[in-house]
Amino acid sequence: TRSTPSDEHESYWLYLALIIGIALILRVLVGMMWPISNHQNAFTADTEKHAALASSLAAEKSFGLASASDEAVTSKIDALRSQRGELTTLEGTTRIPEFYEVPGYSFLLSLFTMTGLSPGWLLLLQCVIGAACVPLVYAIGVVLLGRKFPSAVAAVIVALHPALLIAPAALAGDVLVVALVLVGIWGVAN
Repeated sequence: TRSTPSDEHESYWLYLALIIGIALILRVLVGMMWPISNHQNAFTADTEKHAALASSLAAEKSFGLASASDEAVTSKIDALRSQRGELTTLEGTTRIPEFYEVPGYSFLLSLFTMTGLSPGWLLLLQCVIGAACVPLVYAIGVVLLGRKFPSAVAAVIVALHPALLIAPAALAGDVLVVALVLVGIWGVAN
């Protein structure tokens, strides 16, 4: 008897459900070992900037910062734009528009800010989003390759890849970006 289903006759859904469950458990375990209990451990270099943009979105419904960015490259560009009179504040606010960050993660963070939920819940949501990448990769593989077994192997790789296990444990938009890219690829492939 065979222990794996054939592409033609049997379903991979039980295997896929098992892979998704393992992916979610591993991501939550990594999060519990490191940042969920102490949210400061989940901070990255961009967390403060995302938090400032999130509070701006939540309070003023604007995507801007109180002052120009102090990052090396962007501060030079902002200084040049200021000299030319191109760097103006957002209408109705004193905030400078943010051109160098996409608003997706800051918007998600602002939803958590408005509801008063702790960052631990956001980290848990990131674990779920990261685990949801597993069936997306499987679906993309089935559409592009037309075969279930290689698609299941790709799903296992995504479920167990160290970078994708650690990414949900940081307050950064990486997991959301990966998931949205996969949704886009799946949409184009279909």
